[in-house]
Amino acid sequence: MRRRAVLVVSVAAVFLALATVSVLAGPMQTVQISVLTDLDTLPSVPDPFAASGAAVTSGVLCATGTVFTGPYNWPPPPSGSVVMVKHFECADGAFDVELRVWLLTGGDTTGIWKVIGGTESYVHLKGHGTLTGTYDPANNDVLDVYIGKVAIAGPPPMMPPPWAGGK
Repeated sequence: MRRRAVLVVSVAAVFLALATVSVLAGPMQTVQISVLTDLDTLPSVPDPFAASGAAVTSGVLCATGTVFTGPYNWPPPPSGSVVMVKHFECADGAFDVELRVWLLTGGDTTGIWKVIGGTESYVHLKGHGTLTGTYDPANNDVLDVYIGKVAIAGPPPMMPPPWAGGK
C-alpha cells in the first residue's frame, strides 16, 4: 500500500511540474528587428539594432542593442543560400539567431531565421521568422529587417527541491 501511495504522489508531482512549465511558457509574440550593416566596416565591429512589437512591449525582448555577425561564405552559389549566425547583445543578456540567406538581383537578400540559443534573460528564448535585406549601393550598406515571433519557452533554471536530494 505504501508503494502505491508513493507512486500516486510521484505521478501527481510530475503532472504538476508539467502544468507549471506550460503556464510559465509565454505565448509567441510578434517582433520586428531592424539592423543597418555598414559593409565598409570590419565584420568584428558590431552594428546597432532596434526591435519593436508585442515582444518588446511585454518585455520578452530588449528594444535596442548591438549585433555581431559570425563568419560566413559570401556570395552564395547560384540559386543557393548562405547560413550564418548573428549574435544579438542586450543589456540583460544575449541571443543567437541562425540565418539562411538568398541573394536577389541587385544585391537585396531574403531569408529565414530562428533563435538557436541565449544567455541570461534570453536563455529560454525561442523564435523564428523571415528576413528582408535591402542593399543601398550609394552608402554600401544593408538594412536587414527581421519579422517574426518570439517567446520565452520555459521557466528560468532553478535549484531542485531539498526532498529531491539537491543542494
